Amino acid sequence: MTNNTKDENKNINIKNYFSLLFGNFKYFLGLNIMFFIPCAIIISLFTLASVLLTSGVNIYLTAISLVFISPFYSALCHTVVRIINGKKISLLKNYIYGLKDNFLQSFLNGMLFYAAFILIYSALSLYGYLAHTYGGALYISLVVINIIIAIAVLFFFMSVSVITVSFELRSSQIFKNSVLAIFGEMKNNLLALCGLIIIFSLSAGLIFMFGDNTVKIIVFLILMMLFIPSFSALVYFNLLYKSMVSVMSDSSQTESENPAEASITDAEAAEINAQYGENHKDDDYIFYNGKMIKWGKLKEILDSNNDEIK
Repeated sequence: MTNNTKDENKNINIKNYFSLLFGNFKYFLGLNIMFFIPCAIIISLFTLASVLLTSGVNIYLTAISLVFISPFYSALCHTVVRIINGKKISLLKNYIYGLKDNFLQSFLNGMLFYAAFILIYSALSLYGYLAHTYGGALYISLVVINIIIAIAVLFFFMSVSVITVSFELRSSQIFKNSVLAIFGEMKNNLLALCGLIIIFSLSAGLIFMFGDNTVKIIVFLILMMLFIPSFSALVYFNLLYKSMVSVMSDSSQTESENPAEASITDAEAAEINAQYGENHKDDDYIFYNGKMIKWGKLKEILDSNNDEIK
């Protein structure tokens, strides 16, 4: 990636967020609906299973739905990346491609997220109960420490989402770079956290404007179906995505295990070479086939494709 591009990538601000949001508003609404439908079905099924098995809503059973929701969220994030890059959007096609391309990795991410959620929830529940029952600086400190850990875990999974749908990397590399990003992207992480707090605070304020619980549930479902998921994803993708591309383009730890699966036709190869060949170094990242990939790696695919033709 050129130095000019790196400088441009740092100019991420609130104005850019609203420009992306309102300039692609219909796509974000469509993404929310496409994510909400499978999400609602999955949560309903696990909630029903929880009620049948435990005679009540068991958070540990219901939260397993997070594992199965994760691939659909990655499909949403994949399309958000295309929007940020100014690519042509075919909403259903891009969403389905993002679902298939990231399914296994995002399912693994979901399992990890479920484990982290359960551990943090259990710890906060225990220490919160002890602090409320017995008081004392020790238990209150433990609650605060767990909240800080929860925020760090949130930062980690924000980066996991960004890297999973943006780069061709092995799972170990995704998690390693995401851990590093907790501290390396601290400023952007904190800004993203503030943005998420604003979105959820506004949503909560709107929900609690109504006194009737049924109306509150309806308003919550409408917000989830039309606004919250993609608007929230855009908050941290807008801050983290291009910054991480700049950082990882200089990193020797981002070699791809399997750069691309799709075959390349002669016409596509000629177009790619014409567009990128003279303007990029081997270590520069370019946006191809839905993800960022090093130009050197893509050249290997082109060469392999030519060898097969010969």
